[in-house]
Amino acid sequence: MAQYPRGEAIPALTSLRELLLQNERSKAVLIFVGPELHHFQFQTSSISQPIDDLRQYLWTHGYEKDIPDADAKLIDLMRLVLTDFWAIAMKPEHPSVTNGRTPFVESNIPLFKYLSAIMSSVAFVWCEKGLSICMPQYSKSMDGFGTTVSDNVDHILIESSSQVDGLHTEEDTLKLVEYTSVCLQEEKRRYQQASHTTFVKRRLFWIQAVYQEIY
Repeated sequence: MAQYPRGEAIPALTSLRELLLQNERSKAVLIFVGPELHHFQFQTSSISQPIDDLRQYLWTHGYEKDIPDADAKLIDLMRLVLTDFWAIAMKPEHPSVTNGRTPFVESNIPLFKYLSAIMSSVAFVWCEKGLSICMPQYSKSMDGFGTTVSDNVDHILIESSSQVDGLHTEEDTLKLVEYTSVCLQEEKRRYQQASHTTFVKRRLFWIQAVYQEIY
């Protein structure tokens, strides 16, 4: 990520805010991230700060006593994410060409770590972990797993592909589709007594990071 001149607002985050507010497809998100909520106000103010002032603002604001617990957790999450954003934006570039999966390690994995630390609902493992973690009969590996803490059932499958992988990127997509199906079948086996109405409420996610984009 390119470095930003000191003393300027953060254009990437300002654009994100404008996109969130203007995009009609974001209505479902705006129901949750509404202007009346404390964390929305904190987010709006934070991304408007000059980059020199961002860290100080993040860690000295948003501590009002009337903030509900759910909002306070989201504000804590924003502090960590935006502090990490600042670090990535301001760090010096490596003099040589880095691996195509560098953004996954630098930018994406920390986001999941912060989510796990603040929300305490999902635990993650990384770096070519096998499906055998939850299903001994499967030995193939993935880049990351997210497991719900309450029931130890895998809910997030994660793969990373570089920008120039081409065929490998497509293979990763097919792998995610296949393994998502495998995990659903495993849940079906574990909860054989569950009714159809109950089982279809189960949710399983997969994430594919391709260079700097997440799908």
